[in-house]
Amino acid sequence: MIEPDLNAYYGPPSLSTVSYAQAFCTRFVNFTGQQELSELAAKILWGLRNLSVLKETANRAESLSYESISYSDRVELVERETERLLHDTLQDIESGCGLKKTRPSIIFTLFAYATLIYINSTFRELVPSFITTVLAHRLELGMDLEDAELNILLGTFPELMLWILFIGGGAARPKSKIWFAKTASKILRVQKLEEEADIMTAYTSFLWPEGRQNYDDSTGEDYEMTDLSEVELAFASVLPSVGITP
Repeated sequence: MIEPDLNAYYGPPSLSTVSYAQAFCTRFVNFTGQQELSELAAKILWGLRNLSVLKETANRAESLSYESISYSDRVELVERETERLLHDTLQDIESGCGLKKTRPSIIFTLFAYATLIYINSTFRELVPSFITTVLAHRLELGMDLEDAELNILLGTFPELMLWILFIGGGAARPKSKIWFAKTASKILRVQKLEEEADIMTAYTSFLWPEGRQNYDDSTGEDYEMTDLSEVELAFASVLPSVGITP
């Protein structure tokens, strides 16, 4: 199979994108031991950053024929690459002889589901939609882990997991939004984030780490939670409303 020219579809990566994607790949390799999947995830990150900029800065009419590749074709490519990551990751997990919920490769699955939601909600502007709600449900099921396993992911990849939780919570049904808020609060408490503006900044810092200030990538202490706290309510309040009935 001929590999697509990512420079043509996504646009050449900036120096900051190259640096960030390489660091992102290295962290995934160190955690999962999966070089090929980590490289694919880094390329997807490149696509998300560049296409997000293109969508925000390019005139919509011009973007349809920008450099002879339509915006929809660019989006379709990053979607296909994400679906390939999801497929290959699920195969790797299912080969784990009963360790489906605890294999490190689960981080790829969560990243892929959240990315598919982002593609449909941000690039295609399809929220609320049936497909994003289904993807959010699958994301929630994928995070149905033992507390210790989930806390490892939250502590190892706080900025990525906060992005995943925000993306999933925004597309989820109302009952599930509470679960996403409770889970995200573990990260927010460690980072001492309670104000809506600070939460929004932390959420966007995954794709745009250049804006981080004094970001602490250390693991956090586990917190036992019952009712929604002020942190959880703040997180839930910034999630988009999804008007889909169960």
